[in-house]
Amino acid sequence: MMLRDALVGTWTLVSYTERSLPDGPVTYPHGPDALGLIMYTPDGHMSAQIMTHSRPPYDRPVASGGTAEESAAAATGYLATAARTRSTYPPATSTTTSWCRYCRTGSATYKSGTANSMVSS
Repeated sequence: MMLRDALVGTWTLVSYTERSLPDGPVTYPHGPDALGLIMYTPDGHMSAQIMTHSRPPYDRPVASGGTAEESAAAATGYLATAARTRSTYPPATSTTTSWCRYCRTGSATYKSGTANSMVSS
């Protein structure tokens, strides 16, 4: 089985870390208890979503319901990207606008419904 075929499906985030430099300190930008999913489709697309566990709720339960401060906190606490798996950089969409201009070293570990795991750097 090819690696691409083995990755098809939905994976649950185990951890997410970043380093500003390859030998820099490890940070947890969405906290040690970040939540997330990554999905790979058979036709070569991926979508990843990572969220800070403790994001505060909006004052009203609708997408546009937050104050300016609540909206800023929501955006800071959420990372989303989507791309073709054969050309993930630059991504097709991303909440992180600087990804096209700067190189960061990051690692996200996911697990499927079984004991499988993967690390993406």
